[in-house]
Amino acid sequence: MKLLPAICATALAMANIQAASATTYTPAGTYVFQGLVNTVKGFTLTCILTVTITVPESAPDADGTASHGHNATATPILSAGNALCPVQMFSGAPYPVSFDGATISLNGVGYRAFGPGDCTGTLSGQWNGNIATPRTITFNTSLPGDGGTAPCRFIGNLNQVSGTALSITNP
Repeated sequence: MKLLPAICATALAMANIQAASATTYTPAGTYVFQGLVNTVKGFTLTCILTVTITVPESAPDADGTASHGHNATATPILSAGNALCPVQMFSGAPYPVSFDGATISLNGVGYRAFGPGDCTGTLSGQWNGNIATPRTITFNTSLPGDGGTAPCRFIGNLNQVSGTALSITNP
């Protein structure tokens, strides 16, 4: 019986640690990143990938400051480049965004490629944003193929093309 309160206290402490060290996206707003990427599933297509990141306003901190968010969502869209690019689609967007200090990730991505099978998983890219101008996301990653099909690869660079300069910190 003494074990249950100890487990609950540990879980509560862990929850407080996570809340205190939440990623901060500054300032709140909408940011558009765009660039050419190669999508590969059986064969390579060069497409324009546009990722719109939305940061909702958080409640003011203890010091009263606002204009930041502790969560973000992203909506990716493929267009142009090749006539088959718009046939490939992301489903279930917007996706929750996470950041580990170096990598920005779109989580729970559903992707229908031009080729056999869909892909589902986390689309991650190197964040070059807090000191780089323009802000960039560099993709060289794969989403696992569903049902044992080949993975879907994304290779390319996106530059921030609208919105003020997005800053992401992860204490």
